[in-house]
Amino acid sequence: MATLQSIQRELDGHITIVEEDWARKLYSKSVSPELIDEIKQSLNVVNGRFFNIPETVDAKSDLYSPLLHILQIIVSTSGNSYSVNHDYSVNRDRVDTREVVDTHGRVLQKWIVDSEFSPDIVIQATGNSFELPRTCYMSPGDDDSVGYTNITTAVDLGLDSETGDEDVDIFEQVYRMAVYAKEMYLQQPNRHFVRVLFMTETRLRLIEFNRGGVITTRFINYHDDPDTLIRLIIGLSSPNEETIGMDITIRWREENGRKIPDVICVMHYESGQNRKYWMQSVDPVRQTDNLVHRDKRLWEVKDDEGNHLLIKDSWVGAHGTPEYTNLSMAIGLHGVQQLVDYEDRTGEPYGDIYFLSDEFMGVNWTNHDMVFQRIVTVQYGDSMYDFDGERETLAAICDAIAAHQRLLERGILHGDISLGNILFGGPHAPEDLRGVLIDLDVAVEAQFDENPIGHGFSGTFPCISLLQLHGKGRRFKVAHDYFDDLESFFWVLIQIIYDHDFYDEQPWAKEFFYHCRREDAVQAAGAKRAFLAHKLEKSDMPMWWSEECRELVIGFQAFVNAVVTDKEAIVGDMTEMWDVEALRKMRTRREEHYGCVLGMFDVVLSALE
Repeated sequence: MATLQSIQRELDGHITIVEEDWARKLYSKSVSPELIDEIKQSLNVVNGRFFNIPETVDAKSDLYSPLLHILQIIVSTSGNSYSVNHDYSVNRDRVDTREVVDTHGRVLQKWIVDSEFSPDIVIQATGNSFELPRTCYMSPGDDDSVGYTNITTAVDLGLDSETGDEDVDIFEQVYRMAVYAKEMYLQQPNRHFVRVLFMTETRLRLIEFNRGGVITTRFINYHDDPDTLIRLIIGLSSPNEETIGMDITIRWREENGRKIPDVICVMHYESGQNRKYWMQSVDPVRQTDNLVHRDKRLWEVKDDEGNHLLIKDSWVGAHGTPEYTNLSMAIGLHGVQQLVDYEDRTGEPYGDIYFLSDEFMGVNWTNHDMVFQRIVTVQYGDSMYDFDGERETLAAICDAIAAHQRLLERGILHGDISLGNILFGGPHAPEDLRGVLIDLDVAVEAQFDENPIGHGFSGTFPCISLLQLHGKGRRFKVAHDYFDDLESFFWVLIQIIYDHDFYDEQPWAKEFFYHCRREDAVQAAGAKRAFLAHKLEKSDMPMWWSEECRELVIGFQAFVNAVVTDKEAIVGDMTEMWDVEALRKMRTRREEHYGCVLGMFDVVLSALE
C-alpha cells in the first residue's frame, strides 16, 4: 500500500508551480463567452463577489453548502449534467450524467493508498469510463454509490486564514490531492491525467497530475475572476471524456452500473486505420500505480481470428527509442516478446505531455516530456512472480538468458532484467521458449564499447546490478552493459530462491531484501556487495530446493562476484577516469561469459529431468 510519505517521495522534484494564466486559458476554446455570461446571471454575482458565500468564514463547514450550490448551478446550466452520446459498440444512444456531490465526512473506497483523506466535493459521473464502486473492495464505512471509479474530479476546501501561497502550503495541498489522483489512475485504468481543485472562501488553485509530473497554480481570486471558475468547472465536468483525461479508444459496455469488457482500438494516424481488439476482462491483468514517469497497463485481448494477445499501454520518456522499434528488431528471435501491432501518440493531443491540450503550450514546464505508446504482442504464460515448479522455473530463466544473448547479437541491450520481465512460455513450451523476455521499453542500442561512460540509470531496483547502483550520480559511471544484465538475472534467481516463506523467517534475508527494495542506491549497493562477498553454502538456502539447484546458485554467485570484482578493479569508485581499454578487453570474452552461465543451467536441468 502507498502512504502519504511514499507519495511525497515519489513527487519530490516533480512539482511545477506555473503562472495563473494557464488556468485562465484552460478550456477557453470549448467554453463560449455567451455560456459564461448565461451562467453568471444564474449565480447571483453582486459587486464583484458571489453573494451566497459569506465574507467572514469561521469554519470550513461554512463553505460546504454555498460552494456546492455554485458548482451545481454551473454544471446544470452548462448542460453537462445530462447528455446523450451514441454508443457504437451496441449501436444505441447512452445517457451520460454529471452531478456535483457533497462527500465531506464520507469515505471513498481506496484500493492502493493507506490514507484517511477523502475529498470534500466530487463530480460524480456515468458513462463509458465510469462504474459504481466495487463491492469486493468494500471496507466498513465505505460509500457504495460514489467513489474513485465514478468521478471526473475532486475538490478540497480550506480557509484563507489557514493556508496561503507559500510553497509549503502548495505542496501540502498537492500531496493530499495526490492521494485522490493515485486512486483515480488505478480505478479508472484509461485515465491519462487528473485535474483537481483546492478552494477557499475567496480563492482557487488548479492542480494537474500527469505522467510528466504535477502542474499547480498559485491562488486565483474567483470573486474577481468568476469566468475562470465557471470555465474550469465546465471543463472538469465535460461529457467529452477525452477532455476530462480519458482514453476514449478503450471502450466498455454497461450493465446495472457496472463495466463489461468491450474493445480496445489501435489507431494508425498516418493511414487512418483503426483496428479493434476484444478485451477479455474489465480490468488490466497488470498495472503499475505510479503518479509520474513510467507507467503501464497490460490487457488480455483477442483479435478477430480469436488469437490470444496482450496489449501494453505505457507512458515512456519522449526521447528514448520507442519499444516497438526495439521489438521490430527482435522479430523472429526465440525467447523475445513478438510484436503484432502498435500505436505511437508522440506529438498527438492527449498522447504527449507537451501537447496535452492547446492551452498547455507555453507553460514553463520543468518536468520530463512523456508520450503514450500502445503495443500489441503475442500472449505468453504467467509471470515469474507466479513461479511454481523448480525445473520449470530454472528452464525459464535459462531460456531468457539465451534470448538476452540473441538480442544482444542484434545490437540491443535489454537493460531491465527483473522478475516481472520474464514470462513462462506456457504449457508444453519447447526449448528456447520456456522463458520469454518482455518489456523492451528501456532497451538501448548496445554501444557500451563506443560510449563507455553512461549516466543513464534504469532497471527495477531489486535487480539492478551492484556497479550501476554504486555509480549512480558519479561523473565517470560505467555504461550499462551485458555484465549488468547477467548480474540482474542472478538477482532474479535469488529473489526466487529466498522467497517470502523463507526470508520472512530469516532476519538476515529479510533485511537484505528490504535494502534492495528501498530505492536507495547506496544502501542497495552495500547490501549486494556484502551478499556477493559472503560465499554461499547449500545450508544457507531453503532445503526445499534440490541439491543441484543450490549448487547452481553457488556457482552463479561465484561467477557474478568474479565479474564484479574484475570490473571494480578497472573502474574504481568512478569519481575519476578509468582504463576503458581494460574493460573492452574484458568484454571480448562475451561468448565465454554467456557459455559459462548457460552451461551451469544446462547441468542442473539435465540432472532434474
